[in-house]
Formats: sequence, structure tokens, C-alpha cells
Amino acid sequence: AYRLNDIVALGLTADYARFVRERSGNAFSAGITAQAVVPFERGENYSALRLGAKLTGIGGFLDGPAEMKLPVAFAAGAAYDLVPCLARMEESVLLGLAARGVEGGIGMEYSLMQLLQFRVGYHGGESRLYYPDYFSLGVGVRFMHLCFDAGYTVAKKASPMHNAYSFTIGLDF
Repeated sequence: AYRLNDIVALGLTADYARFVRERSGNAFSAGITAQAVVPFERGENYSALRLGAKLTGIGGFLDGPAEMKLPVAFAAGAAYDLVPCLARMEESVLLGLAARGVEGGIGMEYSLMQLLQFRVGYHGGESRLYYPDYFSLGVGVRFMHLCFDAGYTVAKKASPMHNAYSFTIGLDF
């Protein structure tokens, strides 16, 4: 992310995901993010309200079944830092031609010395579309200006998110 000032930052992401079902597919996509962090003090503890938006899924499948489409999604969310946990809620709108709908999620993140993050979440969506209901687990590492994130989804066997995993590499300036 590139910080425009003390509150607002913009970023670019690159994502790789592998989906495994009866057939498998590999996808690569890019995203654009914006975040505003409004800090305030709670006694001796630091807290912040985080507001963000992102446009993701710009790209598509490198291989895999033709009926598997990677929709572009717009998401907006809010998070409140509770040292050292982060509570997050997010709402997304799918913009792809193959799937239109709304999905949402809620999750928690634990950060260890702003170096290592552990995440768990639940995502609810329209199961007839690309984003069905699933649980997610993740871990992230921040070192210098590099960000590495990995995620895994736990979903029903018939779901396109069953046994899906993803890796993200980012730069933080």
C-alpha cells in the first residue's frame, strides 16, 4: 500500500488461487484497495476504526473448466482494532457477468507484534452463485515492506470453495 497521508492508503494486490473439485483450475487476478485508518486512544491502549474498499478479481482462470468464471467483486468494510485482535465485517457485491449477487463476512484477526497474523472468518453468500457459505482460515507474515498471506476455505464438498487455498504477495510502503 502507498500512504497518501496519515489516514489514507491505496494499494495493489496480485492473487493466485487453486480450486480443486471434480476438475481443478488455477486463477490469477489483481485488485485495487483503499483504506482509511482513524486512530483514537482508549486509555493506555491504541485503537483504530478502519474503513476500506476493494475491487478484486480483475483477471481470470489460467486453465480449468470453461464454466468456472472468476467474477470481479467490489467490497466495502469496516474494522475496529481491539489490541491485539481485529474484528472485521465486510459486504461484497459481485460484478461479473456470470454471477451477480451479494455476499458478506465476519472475522477475527490476531496479530503478534505486527509481524504474524492469524485469521478466522465466516463468509455467507448466495449458494447458487460463485460465493457460497464457507469458513476460512488464514495466516499472514509482514516483514519490512513485504506481505505474505495464505488462506484456506472449509466448505461443503459440492461447493466451488471446497478445499480452495490462496496465496497473496503484497508490498507495503
